[in-house]
Amino acid sequence: VVSAPLRILFLADVVGAPGRGALESRLPGLRAELGIDVCVANGENAADGIGITPRLAERLHAMGVDAITLGNHAFRRAEIGPYLERSDSIVRPANLSKHSPGRGMTVVPTSNGARLAVINVLGSLFLHPATSMFEVVDELVDAARAETPLVLVDVHAEATSEKAALARWLDGRVT
Repeated sequence: VVSAPLRILFLADVVGAPGRGALESRLPGLRAELGIDVCVANGENAADGIGITPRLAERLHAMGVDAITLGNHAFRRAEIGPYLERSDSIVRPANLSKHSPGRGMTVVPTSNGARLAVINVLGSLFLHPATSMFEVVDELVDAARAETPLVLVDVHAEATSEKAALARWLDGRVT
């Protein structure tokens, strides 16, 4: 049980060199200034605006990102597949094909001693994942809550309505 408030910084779509540069110059100071306990960033566009490579994932971690989420551009760089198989701090959308490399949920430590579960799902409108996020998210949340009461869900979607529907679906069950 966490007694002090947990400060989570979520950064959406770190895009190419400009996004990485902004992150590199601002994240360390921002973490200190705001007392951030854990930082999660969407890194699916970190490589020249589309995809991510293992080297760039490692750079994001070195900058102070604790967990990286992905989205519909997750596999634009072929070399990311083997990296996803061995990394425990980067998650791809859980509702992609069950044969996709990597995982859709991870648990990372925070600086205040707590642990944060990070789940990543993909919306359906215009993105066409293998399975609806509503078919997989309950099982993921249950698995996450078995490890920690702190659960962050990153829904990568085009439609605000899907995001709002998932928020209502998960209301009271996730952080």
